Amino acid sequence: MALAKMKKIRLVISRTDIANVLCELMLLGCVEVSEPDELLADPELSALVTRESAETERCRADLALLEQGIDVIDKYAPSDAGKSSLRPAITVDKLLYETDAENCLKLAKLLDALDSMIITLTAGEKDEYIAQVAANAVHKDELQLCYDHYCLRIALAQAVEKLLGTQYTLILAGWTPAASEQTLIQKLSQYT
Repeated sequence: MALAKMKKIRLVISRTDIANVLCELMLLGCVEVSEPDELLADPELSALVTRESAETERCRADLALLEQGIDVIDKYAPSDAGKSSLRPAITVDKLLYETDAENCLKLAKLLDALDSMIITLTAGEKDEYIAQVAANAVHKDELQLCYDHYCLRIALAQAVEKLLGTQYTLILAGWTPAASEQTLIQKLSQYT
């Protein structure tokens, strides 16, 4: 196991830039966000800031729903390629800023409802519902992309929960490898 020299960082970030800054940090993969206990120990600072809250639990529920939808497709309309097949190429923007999440969640709810119906029906009655699942199997890649998007949203939400905030700014404390410091400075120089 290699050891790396680390540098402590503290960033004060405008609320309007926080989502983009956290995405940049995630893409760089070079920052570990620390729990804010040390900052909260300072009585002057703790009087000015509050701990941030995020949508982690809601994202986890949505992630579970998407996983269930994918599982229903795999159960009733398995593809020949299997789970190890390559997915279509996507851009980082598409992964980070999924715009079709609402439709994917609606589809996952539908698939879950169809699965519930199939389980309760007799063999002859199931065919119509299995056919509906099969018809929606063409959207499996979209569900998988949305699933990946929600995994990233959870990671971002967990990072946000470690931030302290005022009305206009957020404070991030963490660590970065010393070798990544210049890259980090260069990427963050475009933000206030």
